[in-house]
Amino acid sequence: MKTIYLHIGYNKTGTTAIQKTFFKNVKFLEENDLFYPLECRGERESPAHHSLAESLLFASNKPLPTFVNPGIYAKYSFDHYWKLLHQELAKTKCSGIFISSEAFSRFRQCESQIRFIKEQFENYKVKILVYIREPIAYFESAYNQAIKSGNETRTIKKMLNQGWLTLDYFEEIEKWAMVFGDENIIVRVYDKSNFANGIAADVLEATGFGNSIDFKNLPMLSQSQNKDYNPRLPDNMVEIKRIINIIFRLIPKKSLKCDYRINHFLTRLAPFFKVKSLLSDDEKKFLYNHFYESNIKLGKKYLGGNYPFKTQNPPKTSSL
Repeated sequence: MKTIYLHIGYNKTGTTAIQKTFFKNVKFLEENDLFYPLECRGERESPAHHSLAESLLFASNKPLPTFVNPGIYAKYSFDHYWKLLHQELAKTKCSGIFISSEAFSRFRQCESQIRFIKEQFENYKVKILVYIREPIAYFESAYNQAIKSGNETRTIKKMLNQGWLTLDYFEEIEKWAMVFGDENIIVRVYDKSNFANGIAADVLEATGFGNSIDFKNLPMLSQSQNKDYNPRLPDNMVEIKRIINIIFRLIPKKSLKCDYRINHFLTRLAPFFKVKSLLSDDEKKFLYNHFYESNIKLGKKYLGGNYPFKTQNPPKTSSL
């Protein structure tokens, strides 16, 4: 029986590097018995399989990322991209299939859609692969990305209080475990210091392909080790960019090139300003304590009893 490895995120855990590396090496991967589907990506200009996840979110009336045009899903049946996937799977002779989209991590209240995915893969073994990142680093990186992309105008504190504090790795992963089984959940901790050969190599190791000599010579893998596919806006420029985002909300149509040029300018400007963290020390302590018990449970169940992250226990502090 063929095995499907469904990589569900989270975002800001090297997903872009993973997807671009696999996309650029489709033929090489297939020659080594790992299939990376292409047709089911649909109209999204991305190397990932976002259309599979986003079409289900759209059908469930769940919010899509702000930069996604929902019209691309309105003109097809909700399972259109899944049918395209099945056509591809029917043709491949590979024993392993790798599917990746961080949009699957948005299935917080979509248990029925998780069951739909299970039904789609009833003739396959399925392994759910998820990378988690230390919450403080995750929120700072996610907020930086939201501001950099021009899609956000709120402060990080407001975003935390308006939904981000509900993010619970353990509870969300359990929803997938209830459908696919605990034994089919693969949890990896995203920490660049652990990835001697890059995040894509870690994925190959997690899926059981990492011991192959051929995969160690994977084209683009060595280049992806040190390449940042989604460079971060300097933190001391984030507040300036947030204000620019507010101003640009008054402009009906703003091109992505405009954001790119602004971010490029701010990056060059950053060295002339004081280094700044996006979260205060008290806010960081609060976040650590807020997610501590959940992360303990996650470590006990999926990571050999170990606390997932290297952060040491800080003193208790007041709420945000």
